[in-house]
Amino acid sequence: MNKIQPDLVHLNEIGMFSLAKSLKKNFDFPIVMHARTVPNRRHKFLINRFTKKSNKYVDCLICITKSVANLYPKVKNKKVIYNPIHLEKVQLDNIPSIDYQSQKMRVLFLANFYKQKGIQETLESAIELKDNSNIEFVVIGSNTKPNAYFRSVIGVTLDILNIYPNYEKRLKSAKRDLGLENLSLLGQIDDISEEIKKCHLLIAPMHLNGTPRSVFEAGVYGIPSILALYNRIDDLVEDGKNGFVIEEKNVAELTDKILLLQQDRTLLESMGKAARSKYRKVCDQTEVTELVNSVYLECLSH
Repeated sequence: MNKIQPDLVHLNEIGMFSLAKSLKKNFDFPIVMHARTVPNRRHKFLINRFTKKSNKYVDCLICITKSVANLYPKVKNKKVIYNPIHLEKVQLDNIPSIDYQSQKMRVLFLANFYKQKGIQETLESAIELKDNSNIEFVVIGSNTKPNAYFRSVIGVTLDILNIYPNYEKRLKSAKRDLGLENLSLLGQIDDISEEIKKCHLLIAPMHLNGTPRSVFEAGVYGIPSILALYNRIDDLVEDGKNGFVIEEKNVAELTDKILLLQQDRTLLESMGKAARSKYRKVCDQTEVTELVNSVYLECLSH
């Protein structure tokens, strides 16, 4: 740091408090920290610990959504600045229109296969709707551990106990055994944007009490979302306007909302256009850059 002599240091993820503490003890410059993930609301000790350390060592905590900020109510200096969409204006202007009236509505799940990301709820909804030939579930993602892990004693045991399930196996087995012709498993995709453009609706039935990046990555193309939240903060997905906010772990509500949008294409289209308009604005690269720069300038002025 003596060689670099920065005016300010920006730490890119919450939890880097050891580094923040060390920097504050040895140098006299502001520290900005990004909070990109939502802590488990049940872990009060960690939330309180992070809050104390943030107030002591961080000059400004940048939260990527209001859901993140909501979990840190006692952090004194925090701002909500959304992640930018990495598309230039010319690319955004040339995004092709979605055929909202297409006979088959393609429902996208985009996340790695963690239980808390809602992959189980997605599978159960696909099973409930397997006889509806006008709905297709498109799943992009995979297990985060290799097949060798799930063949090991630990992997098999954790799968059986439903602690760390082998969802790739469960999805493939359900598709085969239940004849789920409405379920497409694409695995990992190099160009996700091309697959997003082919879909009509994003579902994020998580139990993480936060909004994933996929919501505005899909929304900027004109795709509304169904998002599960414990604290129903609708700063990104505005319930009934550019998508729906549902209860966590509520498969019946998820299925009902999918059916509603499949049957009411006018509503699907209005929500999709509202999503595109909103995310183009709040996730605009220039606007986000200006907001981050304003945080830097404010910190440097103190």
